[in-house]
Amino acid sequence: MQVPVYGSSAYKYERESYAKPVRKVVKKVRVRKKNKTAMRGMILLGISVLAAFGILLTNSQILEKNAQIEEMQKKLDTVNAQVVSGQFAIERGMDLGKIEEEAMGRLGMQRPTKAQTVYVDLGNHDYAETVAPKEEKKGLFMLIADNLLEYFG
Repeated sequence: MQVPVYGSSAYKYERESYAKPVRKVVKKVRVRKKNKTAMRGMILLGISVLAAFGILLTNSQILEKNAQIEEMQKKLDTVNAQVVSGQFAIERGMDLGKIEEEAMGRLGMQRPTKAQTVYVDLGNHDYAETVAPKEEKKGLFMLIADNLLEYFG
């Protein structure tokens, strides 16, 4: 409240009006470091568990694929054995005497006569023919470069 001061035009304020306001005591809450470190530990543990799970999953998939590869390799070996035995059976069945007998008997074929035989002279000539190298088509830039090299070189 304002009270006039005698002899001056200034007002004198009562002490209550310009006194500092009283602050309320606020209780500060501190977060314990234990909770933060425990939370960090839990997060790191979770990440490590997920990483271990991922590694185990990947290894199990690799083992499954290896088992499939071994199984397919065994199948391939059996098929290759069948192919080899088939080729052996074909080669065993290819007796030239039997083939000639079958051709003459069932198909009525005959051996060629001397008039039907044609001889070709292959001659053992040891020589080689050289062929001139093909000229490459050159672009405009290469022609200019060659002309400049001839002029200055």
